[in-house]
Amino acid sequence: MHILVIEDNPADVYLIREVLSEQQGVSFDIFHADNLSSGLSRLSGGGIDVILLDLGLPDSQGIDTVRAVSGHPSDVPIVVLTGLDDEETGVRALQEGAQDYLVKGGMSGPSLVRAIRYAIERNRIERALRESEERARRHAEELEKLMNLVPAGIWVSQDPDCRTITGNRAANRLFEAREGENVSFIPAPGRRDSTRRFFKNGRELRIEELPIQTAASRGIEVRDSEVDVLLPSGKYITILGNASPLLDADGRVRCCIGAFIDITDRKHAEEQQKHLLQQVKTYAERLEASYDELRFATQELEAANEQLRQQRDNLERLNRMLQENEERLQLAQQAGRMGSFYWHIPENRIRISTETPVLYGMKSKPLEGGIEDWLRFVHAEDRPMIEAAIPRLFDDRNPDWHNEYRIVDPDGRVRWIETRATIRYDGEGRPLYCIGFNIDITEHKRTEEELKRRTDDLIRLNREVEAARDEANIYLDIMTHDVRNANNVSSMYAELLADLAEGDLKTYAEKLRDSIERSNEILRNVATIRRAQEETGLVPVNLDAIIRQEIGNYPQASIRYQNIHAEVLADNLLPVILANLIGNAVKFGGPDVEIAVRVEKRDGEVLVSVEDTGPGIPDEIKEKLFHRFERGLARGRGEGLGLFIVRKLAERYGGRAWIEDRVPGRHEEGAAFRFTLRQADR
Repeated sequence: MHILVIEDNPADVYLIREVLSEQQGVSFDIFHADNLSSGLSRLSGGGIDVILLDLGLPDSQGIDTVRAVSGHPSDVPIVVLTGLDDEETGVRALQEGAQDYLVKGGMSGPSLVRAIRYAIERNRIERALRESEERARRHAEELEKLMNLVPAGIWVSQDPDCRTITGNRAANRLFEAREGENVSFIPAPGRRDSTRRFFKNGRELRIEELPIQTAASRGIEVRDSEVDVLLPSGKYITILGNASPLLDADGRVRCCIGAFIDITDRKHAEEQQKHLLQQVKTYAERLEASYDELRFATQELEAANEQLRQQRDNLERLNRMLQENEERLQLAQQAGRMGSFYWHIPENRIRISTETPVLYGMKSKPLEGGIEDWLRFVHAEDRPMIEAAIPRLFDDRNPDWHNEYRIVDPDGRVRWIETRATIRYDGEGRPLYCIGFNIDITEHKRTEEELKRRTDDLIRLNREVEAARDEANIYLDIMTHDVRNANNVSSMYAELLADLAEGDLKTYAEKLRDSIERSNEILRNVATIRRAQEETGLVPVNLDAIIRQEIGNYPQASIRYQNIHAEVLADNLLPVILANLIGNAVKFGGPDVEIAVRVEKRDGEVLVSVEDTGPGIPDEIKEKLFHRFERGLARGRGEGLGLFIVRKLAERYGGRAWIEDRVPGRHEEGAAFRFTLRQADR
């Protein structure tokens, strides 16, 4: 062991030599310097394991001596020798870089050897600690760079209670936060409440319901959590992601980490798709009603109906295809693959993660040739773009690299890859390294192309459906006009014949007149159905006035009604419902029928009932009467559209229509026709 003694007192040097020479099993080589300058000069020559330093030298005194030696780049451990038992001086010496100190008067061989060995060991430990801290610092910097490159927002809580939460660069962009800003929803002492609010399905979330707080407080992993966020700017976004607790050595939660992506655009696209599908369904429902309107049309109209049915089937198939495409898109996003890489530019050496070979279809040791080896995988049509982009990035000292391009794997398969990376330069602008991610976006590209094609098909089909509907309406207008004119002429002759004829001929003339009237009723019902489809808005309507007006059309009938004022949301077709129900009660109830019209207000709705004491309606027929062209027990009378129109109009107004027994369980004592309407806001 080589020991440098910096001591100006020869007696002390002699004492040190004698004490050390008496120690068994240890060999010491002692070098002596009698002042600080010569000691530092010898120290620069190297080969010294430990320094024994006196604080009182000719050219340096006290703690300044320790400071001068500890600042020497050789980093050799120091044992301070002091003539006084001064603890304060010893502590200050340790603070300035010495490893130990001894009082000369109390120094013995074992204590000196122990101090030397302790100083050497402590110096070794301190050096190792500094190296470990430096490695940890470099690793932390690399991790921070990786975190800021990830396109997803990553938040980390600094404590198990989540009072301090900070995010990476993508997270700060999502939350409109400054770098290093605490975005915890829990206000810390002296900090204002969060300017961000969080919602799920329209309900504002409590603190403990947030994903990161839930994962931390319950010690569980939270997956696929979707949250709506109101940002400080007033903008709403929707984020989707996972959160997981991080545990200490004892298994207790020490902090929590969460990763989320912005799915606002995807949610908007889903809403637009739903709206478009709803429009398609509305068109289909209108077309379905049009089929029944055209039942008595010519063969040419029936052919048009067949075409409309085919169009409806096409729309339904397209709807299923869109739903399947939506599911495939969701699975592709969930199963998207990503691999990271590190490119040391001066040495042209690339390191990759284990996922990257899967993306590129590599089977042997990959990328041994650096960037050139990687360019072999790039599609021939895209390679010139990449080869031109990289030097341009270096020339412009651009720190960000973002490209989408195709690759061809060893089996000849073509894939789309998205590269996101950052480039670091030295002080003179030379590129040092590039670190980033490769993402397989093949399915995303295919889905975009398929969605565009199918959207174009949907728009084309909508136009064809509208054209077919317009053509059918033209045929119906022509038919209705011609039939109504023919009925008017026939009705005049039937009236004249009934007035002039007698006996059986008069009876036949009256039946002919009734048949013509039923034909006119069919035309009126068809016109009502078409008007219901064309009416656009609902307005407040005085229900009491309409009921009294319809009752006035039957002065000979026994109808009870207690006036109740009610404003409902409807249009000018509301009288059709009451005309059908009151008219049916008068027509089919028998000569002694008694009719009651009741109105009840309840929970924002108005319930209207038309009850009669007629023969009633069996249970097995009640629901059928609302179907098109069903006449129930009234064989040979009516065309079976009246109650169908009643239900359709009630549903149009946001209500429903149904039939009950006037006396529950006893249908033979009369029927009760009921429908609901929405109350108008006052």
